[in-house]
Amino acid sequence: MGVEGIFKGEVQEKSEVENVYFNLVDNGEIVTLELVDENGNHVLCSNICNISKKSGKIETCCNVNRELGFTLDSYGRVIID
Repeated sequence: MGVEGIFKGEVQEKSEVENVYFNLVDNGEIVTLELVDENGNHVLCSNICNISKKSGKIETCCNVNRELGFTLDSYGRVIID
């Protein structure tokens, strides 16, 4: 199972642009949405949320890397509107 998407965060120089992709990781009773680089390697502090397979409940992860460009709350969780 996989979901792929591209996020290009705002950067100062064009040379710093790096594609990252969404990846779903099966962790037993939950599925984790994380970001990986173009080689499929986990990006540091890039777990976005956990989704319960039983209830469908979404829990956002803390301490997401601010350099990824997402709007974060005071706990480092991605803000979902």
